[in-house]
Amino acid sequence: MRQGRPLALAAAAFWVLALIGCGTTAATTPCAGNVAIVNGADLTTLQYEAFLKYTLGFYEHGNTAFPYYGQKICGSSSLRAQCKSLKQELLQHMIDEATISNYATKNGLLLTPSDWNKGLMQEQEEIHTAGGSQAYLAYLAKIGTDQAEARLLEGQQLLTQKVRRAIGLGRFSTWLSSRERAQPTTRCKLP
Repeated sequence: MRQGRPLALAAAAFWVLALIGCGTTAATTPCAGNVAIVNGADLTTLQYEAFLKYTLGFYEHGNTAFPYYGQKICGSSSLRAQCKSLKQELLQHMIDEATISNYATKNGLLLTPSDWNKGLMQEQEEIHTAGGSQAYLAYLAKIGTDQAEARLLEGQQLLTQKVRRAIGLGRFSTWLSSRERAQPTTRCKLP
């Protein structure tokens, strides 16, 4: 499995939760129930915790080559700094994905059947690499997800790739940073 996949898959899980109503604006204090507010859209604690759970599962159980395989990253006092860093990276990734999704929506960058076919081809490669369908499904269960969620997460990754191409691969990081500086963003205390 690709190492960059946990954040991409978790980001898609985040968007799934947002689509089912977890991302509405709080009527009381802005940070109540949120980890951030990006351009008026809430990134909820529920979304963040689902993202964190998946990512920890991936690093702790997904691949024996990972340095934290078999360890509890956020449950060990010796890994406190790594846990804190991972939590900050996850929040930043959620902010990045919210920015990218907002841009895609405003600019009509929708996934086409061709985009989805590429995603399904990637999934087939991963199934083959895992040793077949049953091994792939067992792997997904081990890291706390299933095939339907993995496909939704792949959709978010495909959308990010589409925006990257539209902006220009060489300019994308600078564009994303400047876009995030220009939009109203409130970072709340992480759980």
